[in-house]
Amino acid sequence: MRKLLDPAMRHAETVILLPFPRDDELFVRRAHSFLEELDGDLVSAPERLEALLRREYPGAVVQPRDGLAALDGSNEAWYVFRDGTATVRTAGRATMEPP
Repeated sequence: MRKLLDPAMRHAETVILLPFPRDDELFVRRAHSFLEELDGDLVSAPERLEALLRREYPGAVVQPRDGLAALDGSNEAWYVFRDGTATVRTAGRATMEPP
């Protein structure tokens, strides 16, 4: 279950972004920049980040990582997909982006 943050705490201090594709430096910078604008309730924050990103990247999707996926269970992390998925097209074939 996600918690409410102290209103003075920013999401950029508490959330790890896992962007796809990682090699699109502008997308990664924009995602982090928009994250810095968010604060407060973690429940609605992924949707708010997604709405901000979609102004520039219409296919953007933000998906909170399940807490069970964290090794220690303590880090809040969000997958941020520029094109809605981690799948990359290479020479006509779809492949998953390597970690």
